[in-house]
Amino acid sequence: LKDHAEEYLKHLEAKKSSKTHLRDRRRYLLKVIEACPFKRLSDLNATPLQKWLYRQMEEGISARTANAYRAAWLAFCNWCVSTQRLAENPFKNLAKANEKVDRRRVRRAFTREELTSLLKATQERPLAEGLTITTGPRKGELKNKISPEYRAKLKRLGLERALIYKSLALTGLRRGELASLRVGLLNLDIPNPCAILRAADEKNRQGSHIPLRDDLVTDFKEWLIIKLRALQDAARLNGDPIP
Repeated sequence: LKDHAEEYLKHLEAKKSSKTHLRDRRRYLLKVIEACPFKRLSDLNATPLQKWLYRQMEEGISARTANAYRAAWLAFCNWCVSTQRLAENPFKNLAKANEKVDRRRVRRAFTREELTSLLKATQERPLAEGLTITTGPRKGELKNKISPEYRAKLKRLGLERALIYKSLALTGLRRGELASLRVGLLNLDIPNPCAILRAADEKNRQGSHIPLRDDLVTDFKEWLIIKLRALQDAARLNGDPIP
């Protein structure tokens, strides 16, 4: 069974699944293989897995985590069916835990004021940390002596972090999707500005055009100018070609 599981994980890796997804699927599969009497594909049965999940919930795991185990095994066995390793999925009728009655964390959207405060703190923090004296009788004072170059670098870092947070909040992109964007994928000077998310970088592997709000477009343009100037200054300093 472990051999089949490894083949399935290689299949996911070939599909360019994220490292986090691969890590979680591996953990969900191998933990159940160790805990349940499953040695071969022919041993797979919904009853032992259902009982094990019930025990795990009694010991403290959330309904959401239990459903993650269930989803992993459903997906694995669907793959086994598609590759003719199994005639049918033995877990197709496995009951799903009710997440609504077992919510460990109630999420809510930030208010406008909370998001504004977060972005302001994010932008200011790198410079504040650089200016903070960390030892001695003046510990905690914002009077550390730093060079103009280092000050500028910390300011850019704060701007970049704040832009990342704002972009995530206003577009709904996942972290990996946002990280995949390049300058050539930003259409900022058209009537309806958008970011192009390539199919290979999107979770559902379909690709999308993400609309961008006007203030975010302005922020992107300003950041690209700042980033280009920093690269040009570094190139001049090192004697490299000017980008």
